[in-house]
Amino acid sequence: MSKLRALPEHDPSVSLSLQNLIDTRFDTSYPTQNDVRGLSPLHGQIQARHRGQGLEFDDLRAYSSGDDVRHIDWKVSARHNQLHTRLYREEKEQRITLALDFTSTMFTGSNELRAVQAGRLAANLAWHETGAGSRCGLMIQTDNDLTALPAALGDKAALNICAEIAKTFTSAKAAAMNDRTTTFARTIIDRLRGTGREAGAVIVLSGLDTIHDPFRQHLQALHAGKQIAVICIEDALEYNAIAPGQYQFKSGNKKSHITLGDAQTQHLQQRLSEQTRELDKMFLDIGVPLLRSRRGFSQTRASLHELGFIT
Repeated sequence: MSKLRALPEHDPSVSLSLQNLIDTRFDTSYPTQNDVRGLSPLHGQIQARHRGQGLEFDDLRAYSSGDDVRHIDWKVSARHNQLHTRLYREEKEQRITLALDFTSTMFTGSNELRAVQAGRLAANLAWHETGAGSRCGLMIQTDNDLTALPAALGDKAALNICAEIAKTFTSAKAAAMNDRTTTFARTIIDRLRGTGREAGAVIVLSGLDTIHDPFRQHLQALHAGKQIAVICIEDALEYNAIAPGQYQFKSGNKKSHITLGDAQTQHLQQRLSEQTRELDKMFLDIGVPLLRSRRGFSQTRASLHELGFIT
């Protein structure tokens, strides 16, 4: 990032086309080993694990008065000379809402805009969940608006989510690049408190740039009534060592530069590490899982799966 370069509008690091979001559906593989170390605990799971009548066989036990005679396993009963009944896992429809942060601070980045990273990850999760038979909805918070799509099934739902992400990205980016934003006092976390049960479990994708006491209070209140996980969308400079040198940047239509020496880069890296630890501690104390986007699509999905948020 030592030299500012003009990027074409179709450059995937600064743009989100509908086709680009559709293409994320093909990245659906899980890693061979899931690593969820360091994540805060999740209280409860989305998919019910109660034994009862359902479609998936779970176990066998001795027949009890009141059990459905249709579920008696006659072969096992004959073998043990005692009636046994088959137990089934009760299945409930999985439902998630992807809450996407497209406020102006998300339209920054060293290698790619964080809004691009968040949009692609949200699209990948939407394709993955609808492909697994779950309902998936969308909320997008910009500086000037809040967009919501109700949770729905199938490829059409994923395609609608991708189209909404692409459309909202274009308008939000134009506003951010031209300093035409009017910041809401409420964060996306606060806006989510107004959603009902139809939203299901909520996965927030945000840079978490506005962290203060009200944010903590809103997160605690939301966690009390909803299952929520947060994916922190990071820029590479937040976790890679920053080399001394001159860095050019653009804010709106204004271009500027900053020179960083050894002392400044060490101080900046130390402060970034402190912020990471403070954020981890806050989420751990509240009990909300916090994931980081540096892990990539597959590892993020694997962690959400282990935590019970996605199929």
